[in-house]
Amino acid sequence: MFRLTIQLPEDLYLALRRAAEAEGVSAAEVIRRALRAYVPSDRWERALAVVGAFEDRATDVAERHDDYLAEVFRGRVR
Repeated sequence: MFRLTIQLPEDLYLALRRAAEAEGVSAAEVIRRALRAYVPSDRWERALAVVGAFEDRATDVAERHDDYLAEVFRGRVR
């Protein structure tokens, strides 16, 4: 692990301490969790890369998405 020194305004520092105490973890762990949530991961980016990669003949998915999902769950995929 790498050590990092940062400067925080008092209100943010106090909020960090409260969050750490409430979660029962260190302030460093709260910061690590926040950074993991903020910084995009490669896995998330790879998952999003498939959006729009496939074609379908259905043009009304926005309106009938529940119907299409129901068909899939009932095993009646077109």
